Amino acid sequence: MSANANQDKRTASQKIEDLERAVMSGFQVSNNMARDLMMIKDALKLLGNKVDSIMKASREKLELNDENISKLMLENNIAELKGKVENLVTQGILKATEEVGDNTFLVGSENDKDGKVVHPRVQFTYGSLEKDLQEKLKGAKAGQIVTFKDDKLRFVVQEVYAIIPPKAPEAPAPAVAAVAPAAPAETPAEAAPAASQSSSDASPAAPAAPAAGN
Repeated sequence: MSANANQDKRTASQKIEDLERAVMSGFQVSNNMARDLMMIKDALKLLGNKVDSIMKASREKLELNDENISKLMLENNIAELKGKVENLVTQGILKATEEVGDNTFLVGSENDKDGKVVHPRVQFTYGSLEKDLQEKLKGAKAGQIVTFKDDKLRFVVQEVYAIIPPKAPEAPAPAVAAVAPAAPAETPAEAAPAASQSSSDASPAAPAAPAAGN
């Protein structure tokens, strides 16, 4: 028996538990790496937005203060969200509709009870909301105000889109083997006519010679 076998006296159950812990540890590392990558991506996006806003403020000869930079960054975010919706409409995934319902996509703004805008643009799918929020929004139309949290928060419906389900791919037509038409069989040459069936313009046969002695 090998030395490794002598040293490893764990039961089968213990080995399985150790393996599960190792796998879970690997998943945790992967999840942490994915989370860190997302955080880095968000940070780079925020940094890019801020740099773009500073350059825009310089072009427009605005004072480079926090208020102006934040305002321009917000405008960039709104333009990005608006562009995403326009792209989905162009692709035929979203189509304008009249009222909120199942399989709809909403665009609006959030205001406080005094009418002050808290978030100038919010967009989401109807199905992503909790049931109580769905019930309040269902049937709402563009321009309508829906209140939440005991009227402390108001959602102003600005745009409503129907989500168009993708069409099922058409089944391919059955393949038809392209077979070249067979060459016509050669007609066998007609046999040469027998001597008795010679053409009518042939010379008639000479008469038989008279029998000797006649």
